Amino acid sequence: MKTRKILLVNEGYSDNLGDQAIMQAARHYLSKENEVDFADFTRECKEPILCAPDKNNGQTRNWQLKKLLPHKLRWIAKHLPRLLKALRNNYDYVVIGGGQLILSNGHFPMAFFVWTILAKHFFNAKVMVLGVGVANQLKPIDKWLYKKSLSKCSKILVRDLASKKRMEALTHKTIAAAPDWAFLLPEKYPVQPIQNTNVLVGVTDLNVYARYREKISREMYYKKWVALLAPHLDNPKNIYLIYTTKADATESLQFQAYMQQNHQIQIPLLENESLPHFIENIGGAKTLVAGRMHALILGKIYAREIIAFPVSNKIQEFDSEVNKPENEAPVLSQNLQKTLESLFNESY
Repeated sequence: MKTRKILLVNEGYSDNLGDQAIMQAARHYLSKENEVDFADFTRECKEPILCAPDKNNGQTRNWQLKKLLPHKLRWIAKHLPRLLKALRNNYDYVVIGGGQLILSNGHFPMAFFVWTILAKHFFNAKVMVLGVGVANQLKPIDKWLYKKSLSKCSKILVRDLASKKRMEALTHKTIAAAPDWAFLLPEKYPVQPIQNTNVLVGVTDLNVYARYREKISREMYYKKWVALLAPHLDNPKNIYLIYTTKADATESLQFQAYMQQNHQIQIPLLENESLPHFIENIGGAKTLVAGRMHALILGKIYAREIIAFPVSNKIQEFDSEVNKPENEAPVLSQNLQKTLESLFNESY
């Protein structure tokens, strides 16, 4: 069988450990029989950003470029040379995914469009979109960009049934669904036995809750977390804070101060700057309480009890669809591998 050259494109160098888990799982799987390179979907990085509390909230902006070009065109002007350089190695396939890449969040629609058009029409590569999530609502211009992009893709695979329904409405095609890429991660980081009864708590950035639910005060937000944690507060010495993004790390520090001031409970914040750190911390726990989907997925993968904080519809969909006793992580992993093998065999 001829070795295929694949360029994997996703948000794997972001500060989100969920994105890093997707990248590592996908790259590990695809590299078994192929030559695989990686390029970040939206950013110019050579390695993953460390996930740690952000001590510098300032941002560097190119104000001159901002004045001259509209928002979406600025992204093209900044990143086009990087994409052209990444695609020049004559790849057989460009695999975009996974992650929630079908989303109206600024850069994603234009990034998706440019990657797809360049790969298909300028470099003659087959474009496969594998393991993506689809947002519930898209702005009209973003929907147009995604429709044009997806029409150029040879294969499309989404990561859940809600995304399947939305993708079929977007493309007017029958779309396959399979579990998230992250369910393949134990091949690289094996599951460890539960070592103790610790409870890990991942408090999600308040801005995420405000975006997807409602705008409430930080105090009201923390009261919701305290209510969810109530069964575990009788033994607070077993509770530890954990995080999967820089913003969540900063939020965790504020929640830590709130618990100390209002409940006289000191909850340690575990060091968690990288994916191996997170997996190591999961190894020392029995329960994971979180509002980030990939924190919950990683908890499920490593056979911990998971409790979801419903920060968005995506979390509720995960909790009702994936987090069932019959959906054991090894079974989900096998289902994903079978689906991927079938898709690649059809693409020869």
